[in-house]
Amino acid sequence: AWVRASNSFNEFGNWSTPVTFTVLAAPAVLSPTTGGTFDRTPTITWSAVFSATTYDIMVSATPSNTVAYRNQSVTGTTITLPNDLVNGDYTILVRARSGTFLSNWSSPRLISVGTPPRISTPFNNATVSNKPTFNWSTITGTERYEVFIQNMTTNTVVLRDARALTNSYTVTTALAAGQYRIWVRAVSTMGEKTNYSVAVNFTVAATVKSPSVSPAANDPLLVSALSGNSGLQRPFPDATWNNVNQAPQSAASVNRQRQSLETVPMTHNIASGELSSAHDEVMAGWDMSEWWNGTGSGDAHLVPENGSLTNSSMASGVRVSRSDRKSEEA
Repeated sequence: AWVRASNSFNEFGNWSTPVTFTVLAAPAVLSPTTGGTFDRTPTITWSAVFSATTYDIMVSATPSNTVAYRNQSVTGTTITLPNDLVNGDYTILVRARSGTFLSNWSSPRLISVGTPPRISTPFNNATVSNKPTFNWSTITGTERYEVFIQNMTTNTVVLRDARALTNSYTVTTALAAGQYRIWVRAVSTMGEKTNYSVAVNFTVAATVKSPSVSPAANDPLLVSALSGNSGLQRPFPDATWNNVNQAPQSAASVNRQRQSLETVPMTHNIASGELSSAHDEVMAGWDMSEWWNGTGSGDAHLVPENGSLTNSSMASGVRVSRSDRKSEEA
């Protein structure tokens, strides 16, 4: 970069001696992964920065910000910590250097060494099903997890499973309604165990069963439907209907009568006013008798005088003979 001066007459001096400087990009931490680990001497790696000659590495305890490790002249892009870190949470930062120029610090990488898992779901004091599923943070280097559940209502241990192989666990035996508390801890491949996690309280609600409903023998809706008093228009409003005037005596009889009415075609004998479910008596013998004039097997069926059914036509009727019909056609 150069600089030169100018006066009020817009006259410029000579350029200054140039100064060279470098703008360095901030590196990115690649490992270890964010989260828990049993590794007390983790290996830290980061991305290379153009023009960088060395890198500055800092590992500090959280939240005290006490520096646990610092190396300001690492020439490569990886380093393994020489001393064990004590149990706790840490922040890893890296920046690039070129001569006297420094980049910004990388984005922080947060790790936890030897600390217990953190239960993520369900949240504290949640209400869950009687076979809940629990999830917690992963601990790198873990061989298995131990799950511990206590019924706080009865103060008894209801589950202790030391062979959970992932960071998710579903209860397979239904828990009774009540207040519970769960803890989880990790066990490393070397047999090292973390402390138990912060406890999470949860509630298993009582299961409400829907009552089964069966039709009562004196159900007014069923009785009304069967007795013809449901308000629906019947095909022969002035005719007499029998065998359905009495209320059923039991739910079974109601179902039998309702099934009969729904599945068997019903016909009406105009002369007697009775229901017939066996067959259509009007059309049963149409091919063997002169049913249109009242002779033969169709003699009981009447033709109304004016084409409509009335009380008088049901009682007496009007017969139409074949000869009358033929004379009218002639």
